[in-house]
Amino acid sequence: MDYEMAEKIMKAMQNRILYLQSKYITLILFGGEPLLNFDVGVEIIKKMGAWCKNHDTVLRTFMVTNGTLLTKEICDLLRDHIDGVQLTVDGPQLYHDTTRIYKNGKGTYTDVICALKTALECGVNVSLRVQISKENCHSMDQLFQDLSPFLESGKVTLNIAPLSRYSGICSNFSSQFLEKEDQETVLPAVLQYNPHLQPGAHCIPCVAFSNSFIFDGNGDIYKCITTVGEDKRIGYISDKGIVFEPELYTFMGRDPLKIPECSTCCYLPLCGGGCPRTAFLTHGTYQSAVCGGSKKVHYEMIAAYVRRKFPERF
Repeated sequence: MDYEMAEKIMKAMQNRILYLQSKYITLILFGGEPLLNFDVGVEIIKKMGAWCKNHDTVLRTFMVTNGTLLTKEICDLLRDHIDGVQLTVDGPQLYHDTTRIYKNGKGTYTDVICALKTALECGVNVSLRVQISKENCHSMDQLFQDLSPFLESGKVTLNIAPLSRYSGICSNFSSQFLEKEDQETVLPAVLQYNPHLQPGAHCIPCVAFSNSFIFDGNGDIYKCITTVGEDKRIGYISDKGIVFEPELYTFMGRDPLKIPECSTCCYLPLCGGGCPRTAFLTHGTYQSAVCGGSKKVHYEMIAAYVRRKFPERF
């Protein structure tokens, strides 16, 4: 994204905020790797921050980064303008260093952990995303031994995510996907490592169903991050602002209360109807149910939470 496109996108966001009379805004920089385009990212954060302040609007800003460029100097520049960063690890070092590597083949695990420490020392909050696959799920105890001091400090939030198919390029890793039967056994075991595990209600399946937009470097707009670059854009930036396309209404028209399997499911308040992208990839329509192993996982999550909260009853 260049400065010219960044200006157009900021103007479109500001018009949208005014139109909706929004008072709370979340802005997330991601890519690719946003630190490879650091100057443009900082420009967006600073200008939107100043604009929101002048319009009595609360702005929260985050960045999704692989951590390899997150130095102390960068953190010092960011900490007054950003509320947190998300880092990703693909399992213990032995596994992570085979999947997330530099051009020369060197693994990045040590650098990601270093970035985690640096961010915390600079006062930047960290959300840690842990990818779970068939190949790493049985060695996660090694990873959580490394992460334990950070998680117990209460300064790091944890997001455990199964490796699944969300777009065509994901098929390159299909041998590592956690299918339904895998998720039912693997995820509950891994979730036990989260010291802050707590089930919560989700009236919508994901942030895509909130009033959110994803802008790419060309000015195309998407609802779901997994569709960026595909033929699923919901609009684009023109000289006159945002132009919406039919895909927006097709996507947002999904209603789990009109899907029989969802409308009668007691877990609906916990999943919001499940991932619409997975539903489309599985059945060719957003108006379909797709549970995967989520029912079993939700049950085990609730059970684990209750056992922790009321240990005297078990």
